[in-house]
Amino acid sequence: MPKKTLILVAIFIFCFTLAYAERETSLVITKGAEKKISMAVSDFNCKKESQIDSQIPKELTFILLEDLKAFNIFNIIENREFIRDNEAADTKSGTISFKEWSLLGANALIKANCYYEGNELVIEGKLYDVNMGQLTIGKRYIGSQKSMRRMVHKLADEIYYRFTGQRGIAQTKIAFIAKYNGFKELFVMDFDGFNPVRLTADNSLVISPDWSPDGKSIAYTTYRNGRPEVYNVDANTGNQRALVTGGGLNSAPAFSPDGQKIALSTSRDGNSEIYLFHLGGRGLTRLTNNSGIDTSPSWSPNGREVVFTSDRSGNPHLYVMDAEGTNVRRLTYHGNYNDQAAWSPKPGERIAFSSRFGGKFDIFTIKVDGTNLQQLTVNGGNNERPRWSPDGSQILFSSTRTGVPQIWVMSSDGSDQRRLTDFKEGAYSPSWSPRSPD
Repeated sequence: MPKKTLILVAIFIFCFTLAYAERETSLVITKGAEKKISMAVSDFNCKKESQIDSQIPKELTFILLEDLKAFNIFNIIENREFIRDNEAADTKSGTISFKEWSLLGANALIKANCYYEGNELVIEGKLYDVNMGQLTIGKRYIGSQKSMRRMVHKLADEIYYRFTGQRGIAQTKIAFIAKYNGFKELFVMDFDGFNPVRLTADNSLVISPDWSPDGKSIAYTTYRNGRPEVYNVDANTGNQRALVTGGGLNSAPAFSPDGQKIALSTSRDGNSEIYLFHLGGRGLTRLTNNSGIDTSPSWSPNGREVVFTSDRSGNPHLYVMDAEGTNVRRLTYHGNYNDQAAWSPKPGERIAFSSRFGGKFDIFTIKVDGTNLQQLTVNGGNNERPRWSPDGSQILFSSTRTGVPQIWVMSSDGSDQRRLTDFKEGAYSPSWSPRSPD
């Protein structure tokens, strides 16, 4: 393929710059309405004789509060003065006055403390059932002061598990793209936006990261050799290896749920089509075959279907096919530009995607049968690249509502939207890791 043609195709794949001709459609803008668990969280009580820095208990309390709020199932009692008065009364009496905590409106109570054992920081947390007046769990974590955020995240996940029976997301990571020395590189940060770490030094354009199901590596697209190729990077060591190179344009990798395959877009046989790359060494298998451009695949949670973007109808829309490339059916009909689909990890649930509606891109979700379209973002700017949390309760996305793109997160119904990053030159293209096995 001539170099000029390659450049034009690349621009078409990643931009889909088409004329805007909006169709009328019926939308539902959702808001959170589920009843939450009322919870009181005492300040961390850190022993003075252990020479704890005075800022540490404040920071530990802040981390735990933010973690619990992020789960979006707890109603955290905000009146810190009342909580401190109750805590002081408990300390003075040597017992917990569950009646007083109940009068404060709490159904659950967390008390935590910290101290040093030698050079190690110890964090202890206890969860109480206020209505029953009894201890539910007690946990103890020990590590360096540098690991205190991780220890609090573990405590938060344990608390979440006790209420839901599911592992929490406080120990998960988020991959994203940001500028470094003038180039767009791959970064990883904690689920709350803290501790960003650069993983790549490709000195080029890096886009479309996707976590492996075991959370050990990230597939991504890089222009390190002048044209888009798919690489894989170890999330801990930063070691890289090429997966799909040569043969045209290779982009938009998406791991299958079993981790054995990667769906991607490649133009090796002409225009861009969806292929499967078999990590076991069997090479590539072609799934789509039409004159349009097919890209941006995402797997169903059971690995039996793939949703992808195609302009085969004239404009970019979402299509679903079986994992073998058969039974292709169109999913979206509203608007004229729908892209960047992400399938919810909850079986039979919804597909999130970005759509140009009202002149800007916003995040929508739709049922897998194409019904019940819901608009989640309405706050101005462009909102793109939605990606689900591993439990399906939240959605990451990139938004320009405050200027340059930043990573935001919201509940799956569009409520509780909050910013995670504040990079001077922006951050975008997020991907959420699976949950920690412990």
